[in-house]
Parts: sequence; structure tokens; C-alpha cells
Amino acid sequence: MSTERNYYDIIAGPGKDLLFDACKYAYTKDAKIPVDFAVVKADQNLIFVTDFVVNSIQYEDGSGCKFNLGGYCKANLDSEPLEGEPKGFNFKAFYDTKKRTGFIIFRD
Repeated sequence: MSTERNYYDIIAGPGKDLLFDACKYAYTKDAKIPVDFAVVKADQNLIFVTDFVVNSIQYEDGSGCKFNLGGYCKANLDSEPLEGEPKGFNFKAFYDTKKRTGFIIFRD
């Protein structure tokens, strides 16, 4: 297991209600709530990230719109978006549902 961390910016994503619903039903086979984040590299190029499963949500402060998120997803971090199979990653993220921005850390 690698301990290397990859930090990326979130430039768009879901609202608070969708995040909580996705977490609530993360492991329910009959109800899937799709969650998508637009993630970019430092050079502002989008990277391909899919199949987000949010399995933890924590309020970051008292604002009611900033959260620490955890879960897993699939991503192509080192190649062109549509080249090859995406790899599975655990992720941690800070996300502001009011601004719909934040950052994400991928760990394999």
C-alpha cells in the first residue's frame, strides 16, 4: 500500500441534501444515489473520477455548509481521462456545499 497522497481541487459538486442521501444509501443495493465531483489537476485539466461512494460526512465548522468527506471512487490520475481502466482509491475531501468547491486527497 502506497502512502503517497495526491491532492486535487474540486471545482463543482453536489449540494448538501444529495451528499447526505448518498451517504445514507451508500450500502443499499436497491437505492443508488449518484454523486459526482468535477476534479482538476494543478494545471486545471479535468481528471476522470467516477463511482463515488460517500461513506462518511463530518461537519468541518459551525457554518452548516463545510464538510469533511470520506469514501472511495475510481479515477485515472496519471493518464488521459479515457485511457485504460480507472483505479480504485479511498478518498478524503474538504467540500463547501455553498461554494461547491474544495479539495480531495486520493489514497490507494
